[in-house]
Amino acid sequence: MTKDLEILKKTLKLKPSELHDNYFCWIYPFTNENISGYYKEIDFTNKDVLTVTSSGDHILNAFLCGANNVDSFDINPLSKYYSELKIASIKTLSLEEFINFLYNKNKFKISKKYLDKDTYNLVRKKLKEKEQYFWDYIFKNYDNKFLYNSYLFTDDFLDIKSLTKANMYLTPYNYDILKEKLQDKSVNYHDCNIKNLINIKKEFDIILLSNIAAYLDMVYVSKIDYLKELKNIIDILKKDNSKVVVGYLYSRLLSIPGALGIYNRKEVRKYFENKEYKYLSFESSDILHYPKALKKILPIEDQVIITK
Repeated sequence: MTKDLEILKKTLKLKPSELHDNYFCWIYPFTNENISGYYKEIDFTNKDVLTVTSSGDHILNAFLCGANNVDSFDINPLSKYYSELKIASIKTLSLEEFINFLYNKNKFKISKKYLDKDTYNLVRKKLKEKEQYFWDYIFKNYDNKFLYNSYLFTDDFLDIKSLTKANMYLTPYNYDILKEKLQDKSVNYHDCNIKNLINIKKEFDIILLSNIAAYLDMVYVSKIDYLKELKNIIDILKKDNSKVVVGYLYSRLLSIPGALGIYNRKEVRKYFENKEYKYLSFESSDILHYPKALKKILPIEDQVIITK
């Protein structure tokens, strides 16, 4: 806890010139993926899931879809506190209150309910002691305007219409279902990078790696075949019939000439594009807010590399 609070204090003091070297200290309030675009391909019913922590949205959608247990990992140790704040908020608040409390895309300019202390005092009752201590410290020492303008959180990428389409739990019906399901669920959090996942010593039915593979060169300091190492890690963590999402590929990055790593199809083909894996395309998160007529003219797609 002490170490996490020190990271928090450092993050809240960051200046724009320091952001590049502290990228992994940011918290993502909500996903910037079209999660619903590929979760539909996966049967989560009673499955054990490993996913990134990040915004917590992969976790929440997995529970909504029927996951039994969820383990999550993140190199940013602050992410688990935010994920638990989200879970406590869903247990406590209506959908509208939840969005007003946590969605930050220009929210402070519109509604002072963003990270509002009175709302937090309702939510905190559903937090465990450790998470209470963390968020009590924040709300005692910083007001919501300061938090909004700090670099603790990234700005939400998706507008609210797009976010509702990308996140299945953000519809009134599904939100109420998730609220009920979360009453007896808990998450096993792991503060680690992807190469240390093998220390979990557990196999999973479903493995969701989001866009982590795009940052493998930051995880490994020595020259190494990152995709080969990723394949080795996955093979240790998966079962014979596991469903694995190796990487999320954003449309805006797929067209970059000379792409490396997970975006280089020739390199990926060596380990993943074979009888076991495939590319799955679906509507890009970049165009979820487009009118249907425009989507037909500009059918932009994101992709995931996923087991068949």
